[in-house]
Amino acid sequence: MSIFVSEIEDYTPGGSTPQYFRETLIEAYQLAQSSGIPLGVYQGWSKEPQYETIIAYSDFLFLHSYRPSASMLLPRDLYNYCSDRLGIAAKYAERTGKRFPVSIIFSCEPQFGMEYFKVYPWNFAFQQFISDFNRYAPKQMKDWLDICGMQIYSSHSGRLLNRILPAYLHKRLEIPNSIKNCRFHPLLAFQHLYLKLSGRKRTGCIR
Repeated sequence: MSIFVSEIEDYTPGGSTPQYFRETLIEAYQLAQSSGIPLGVYQGWSKEPQYETIIAYSDFLFLHSYRPSASMLLPRDLYNYCSDRLGIAAKYAERTGKRFPVSIIFSCEPQFGMEYFKVYPWNFAFQQFISDFNRYAPKQMKDWLDICGMQIYSSHSGRLLNRILPAYLHKRLEIPNSIKNCRFHPLLAFQHLYLKLSGRKRTGCIR
């Protein structure tokens, strides 16, 4: 089963407005539901009110933890980088009464984790992350968020490492417990939501 993932960057110069973010995500969710396809949201740094929209009008969250290789080795770094955003997501998940799946994205691009991933296994960053999450995350976050998997961005940078790529870089990755019978595509394989569902021209904000 396929999934769709939106990337609406209202936090970047020239990106969408908060109103556009909400209206577009609601419409995308309705289209995805009518097609029987789960909708996820890739998220960087949207402001707090956007998380209320994300929780209400999507099925899961891809949250990035892109850190330089040297920082990735520091205690709690990967978790701390995401903890504020996870806390906001947990708050709105509780308000909605919807335990929400979250998959963490790590980058092996040269400016981020390439040197780290030359040394450590692909899943080592996630092991660090989930260990710190289990140890340090507050109760609300543990109760209302399901840290259900990981992704590596990008497959091109991964191939530059001259290592055997894990399945989730070039095949579908199954996420247990949260979205049954749904497999997550690697980031580079995200389908263009509107092109697939409604035939609209690409907006520049959704991919």
